[in-house]
Amino acid sequence: MCVTRYGVMMRPRGRDGAADRKQEDPAMRRLVILTAIAAVFSLALTGPALAAKPVPFSEAINESFVVDDVCPFPFTQTLTGTVRGKTFVDGAGNPVREIGRVHLDGTFAANGVVVPFIVRQGFNVTFNDDGSVTVAITGVVGRVVVKGQGLVGATIGRVVLTFPADGGEPTVDFEAGQNNEAEFFGPILCGLLAP
Repeated sequence: MCVTRYGVMMRPRGRDGAADRKQEDPAMRRLVILTAIAAVFSLALTGPALAAKPVPFSEAINESFVVDDVCPFPFTQTLTGTVRGKTFVDGAGNPVREIGRVHLDGTFAANGVVVPFIVRQGFNVTFNDDGSVTVAITGVVGRVVVKGQGLVGATIGRVVLTFPADGGEPTVDFEAGQNNEAEFFGPILCGLLAP
């Protein structure tokens, strides 16, 4: 799983499969960093006079990148959709919480084969007084349905992570739901995209 400011998305971990469940993917940190940047950017647009009101944000996503560390061959991953939410601030204009929804459609493509997937999730980010950040993500982190085969990959549920103030590795506070990410980003996806 990969965490970006768009929430948690299905993203390859590497040929070696899933990472230790207690040590999350380093990309997890990007959600908090990029979400914080988005929150600060949103605050800058509103100015101090409106600092106590929630600041709405909306971002269109249209990204493509090459992944070369999962299968014996590279493939392209694309994402299109939107991220919408609100950043809540205290009287001084400091972010205290952010909530939002992620609605993305994506594809994995290689060797003339295209495998579609979706991401439909909500997120809640809490900026804690001690400088840590808690991120709760609920919904469809990634769902892959292939014509003629049905559901071949799904990460659906809820995860709560706390990122320490010192920038260290996050802790997993809660995790529940369906998850075949380790199997999907390996034999399943590589088999579907193979020449």
